[in-house]
Amino acid sequence: MTKNNKRVHYKAGNRQRNKRSKISFILTFYVITMVFSYFLGFSNNFVKADSEMKPVYIDSRVVKQGETLWSIAQSYDSVYYSSTKDYVEAIKECNNLTGDEISAGVSLIIPYTK
Repeated sequence: MTKNNKRVHYKAGNRQRNKRSKISFILTFYVITMVFSYFLGFSNNFVKADSEMKPVYIDSRVVKQGETLWSIAQSYDSVYYSSTKDYVEAIKECNNLTGDEISAGVSLIIPYTK
């Protein structure tokens, strides 16, 4: 009889240890995930991205004599771009331009925000 009692007690102990191990694993995984998310700043980035999104409009403009991409970018004064240089790059990208040179009479597509 003592052998049977020991076996039952041993099996019950294993179940408790397995249950504790599972709970410990789940809690550890949860804490690591939360710490990782905090350091990556997931919670702030999603809200920030939504609040910064603004509709972008398109304007067509014929380049006049003496105008440059820089002067055109400054005349639109778009707050969406952090600098005039970034805005010039966006204008170049929209028009498939590789250099900064433009000629009078050329039609450009200008992205802008309100």
